[in-house]
This record gives sequence, structure tokens and C-alpha cells, in this order.
Amino acid sequence: SLTGPNLAPSLTKSGTESCAIWQYAMMAVAYLSVFLLATVTASQTSPYLEAQLAEAEGDYNLALSLYDVAVGNDPDNQQALVRAAGVLLKSNRLAEAKELLTFLNDKITESSAYFDFFTRALSKMEHDRSAITAMWPGRSPPPSTPLCNVSDLSVVSCSASPTKGIALTTQQPAVLASLQDYKSFATQRKPFVLKHPTGLTWARLQAVCNSSSFSLSRTGSPTAWAGIAQNVQQISLSAYLQAKEHDPELYLFDQSLPHRCASVVAELSEPDFVRANLLEGTSTGDLWPSLFVGTKTVHAELHSDAWCSHFYMAMIHGRKRWTIFPASESFLLRKNHASARYGLGRGDLFHSHDQVFLNAEIVEHQPWLSLLQPWQVILSPGDVLFVPAGSPHIVENLDSTTVAFSRNFIDSTNLQCALATLNETRQLHAPHQRLFESLTRRIPALRDEL
Repeated sequence: SLTGPNLAPSLTKSGTESCAIWQYAMMAVAYLSVFLLATVTASQTSPYLEAQLAEAEGDYNLALSLYDVAVGNDPDNQQALVRAAGVLLKSNRLAEAKELLTFLNDKITESSAYFDFFTRALSKMEHDRSAITAMWPGRSPPPSTPLCNVSDLSVVSCSASPTKGIALTTQQPAVLASLQDYKSFATQRKPFVLKHPTGLTWARLQAVCNSSSFSLSRTGSPTAWAGIAQNVQQISLSAYLQAKEHDPELYLFDQSLPHRCASVVAELSEPDFVRANLLEGTSTGDLWPSLFVGTKTVHAELHSDAWCSHFYMAMIHGRKRWTIFPASESFLLRKNHASARYGLGRGDLFHSHDQVFLNAEIVEHQPWLSLLQPWQVILSPGDVLFVPAGSPHIVENLDSTTVAFSRNFIDSTNLQCALATLNETRQLHAPHQRLFESLTRRIPALRDEL
């Protein structure tokens, strides 16, 4: 349009037609040039975006390759280098990650929240490894037991080569009819079970919330936090109860009742020990209580809850088995501080009524795991479980339909731990920054208690 009309203004009719053809040709060339320019530009930026997507999906080998391409296209792309170091950390390639982070520390020209976070993650992982090395010099794993010989472990079959397990020193949480000294349990990071009526039946919950929409998750993801891929589908409660019969890995997981079915919240009876919850009135305070509904198939892999928060779960219907590892022993589990995942999985554990066993094969490679002293408890309707901050845990459903509600909370017993945790991630996540600021403002009023 810029060149065609001015090429030959005095042309005859046939010349005008030729001019129109030339005009279209020039326009086509212009559009093609813009397309090629956009393609070249996209080729320089898309590997970085694709690498982030691959990293989020847990394909670390692909992510590393794409970050490499991104840096090749743009050697000044420091964020790609930092993210590549993070992927190396998440893949437990610690030596390579340390080498890259050291290089970045010498070359980086601007402050990077990712660089700071991954540097701290590497330091924590090396600290965990050093602590394990210091406590395990020259020791050998304890003797193993053929699990088919354990009378109440019927899930393990006997064969020519039966599965062998290492019996862990297993603790049972205190079961209380009433709670006299919550602070003692919380400060010592000990779980307990409180007999406390929930105030709501499963039938009543269905009657009130059946038409409410919830976001479903799916268990069994090898890369997602706690093995649960979240936000896979939006569906009503009644539709989910039908869908789970055909797709038992669907999980109505940790869904905010105030946001999803607010009218039922007033009917819930929460335990008194959450009354001093410092999350109330913050940007996240209205997320809880949250709802869990699942089948016998679903479970949560080993994880610990965010922000160093305490947690309680109240059972409404069905049963759940909880295996909780002491916060003081979490370094033995070799947490990957970059990916927030652990090397130990639900499939490595076997349970009798009062004993937890570890698969002898994993103990052979990580003998320090035999030092773990987990708590094991089966929750039934009317039970409220307190899970102290920083305690890694695995949760398994034992019945075809299990229903529970829960709350994460922060009080004076875990505030300092929560602030330290949020301080590490607040530069990466704006909600963490807002929560950090809100909690910090509350410190003066709690100074005596702290």
C-alpha cells in the first residue's frame, strides 16, 4: 500500500491492473518479511519459555537442553542460566549445580531471587548430607525381616524371594479426650489426636454442597508436589462422586470451603487450639477450612506443608492412615530443597497395625533411613489430628470414600520458623511477600509470648 499506487500514476487501464497485481505482490512480501522476523524472534525466546514448561512438568533433561539453546541464542540470558542451575539441583546433580552457581556468582550482573534461592537450597542439601555422614560412620544396616512372616501384613505375598523390610521404631501419637497443654505439643513438635466432634455429617455436607463447583486433582504424578497434580478439572461435588467410581485417582484435594461452599462453614466445629491463628486477617486467611474427599486409591506422597505451618485434619467419614516423620529427623529423608520433594516414597513403606517397615532394598542404599522413628495413626470419624510444623508425612485413604476438613495455621509456637521460611521465598512469590509483611507486623504484640 505504500509503494503500489505511486509506481505508475499515468498508466492505462491495463497498466492499472498490472499495478494492482504488483501492489498485492509487494504486500505479500511485506507480510512474509514480518512473519519471518517474528519467527526469528520467537526462535530466540521460545526455548526459554518451553524450558520453563518442561521444568514445570518434571522433564528435567528436556528443560536443561532447552535452557542450553536459550543461552546459545542469547548469551546474556542470565535467568536461563540460573534456572538451569535450579534444574540441576532438582535432579540431584549437586556437583554440576554448584559449579554453575559458582560461575554465576562471579559473572551475574543483577540481583536474582532465583540465584539466591537455589544457592540456599544447595547449602541446605549439602548440610543434610554432611549431617548424615557425621552420624553414620562405619555403621551397617540392621537385619531385615521377610515381610510375609509379619502376621498382619497380608498385602505382602510370600514367594521364592519374599520382600524384606527393616522394622522402624514406630511411635503412636497421644490420643486425648481433652487438650490441656497444646503449647507443649506444638513447641516439641509432637502430633496428637483429639477426640472432637466435627459438627457436620457427610450426608449434611452433600446436601449443602452437592451443586458447588470444586477443582479436582489427580494422584500418582511422579513430579508434582506430594504426587498430586492439581487443578485438572472443575466439577460439582455430586458430579465428582459419580466420576470417582470410574476414575478413582481423581481427588477433591484441599479445596477452600469459604470460597467453594461458604454456607457450610458455620456448621463446622473447629478445635479450640486454632483460635490464636495468626493467618486470620491476612491475604491467605480465608482459604480455610478446606475439604478433602477421595477414594481408597488416592494418597499423598511424602511432603511437608508450606510456610512451616501447623496443620490439623478432622475426619468426617471413612478412615485415613497417617505416617508422620519427626521434624528433627527430616534431614535423614534427604529432602531436595530445590524441588521440595523427598527420595522416599509411599511404595517404600509397609504397615502392620502398630509397626512401619521400610523396604530393605532402599535401606541398603541409604542405611541411615533405619534411624527414622515415625508416628503412625489411623484416623476415624470424630478424630482431629494435629501435625506439627515441618513434619514430613504420607497420607493414605483406607476406605472407598473418605471425607475430612483441615486448616493450616501459624501461631506463636511456629511464627519464627514460618517467617524464616517465607523470607527465603518471598522474592519469588508475591503472595509470600504479602504474608511475610503481614506476619512481621504482628511480632510486637507477641513479643512476650515469643
